Amino acid sequence: MEHDPSLFDGAMNMIEPVADALRETGRESLVILYTSMPDRTFSALARKSSHYVEIVAIEPERPKVQTTKIMRQYGMRPAGQRTLEVI
Repeated sequence: MEHDPSLFDGAMNMIEPVADALRETGRESLVILYTSMPDRTFSALARKSSHYVEIVAIEPERPKVQTTKIMRQYGMRPAGQRTLEVI
């Protein structure tokens, strides 16, 4: 599920029941709660879970790079494009 902090606007008392429901569901299934930007409500839900994995971006997000048809046709990469490495 993607976390939407606006769901808790004016309803902070709902964090506890939602956290309990996620924890209960997690006993029989894998629950993935995703957010691109952690906030106070996401942290509260994570603290109330029985266990969680946090994946954090190492580098700040970069602006989307535009490619042209010619660049794609000749296999050129935009400046600043990186290749994933295997460790």
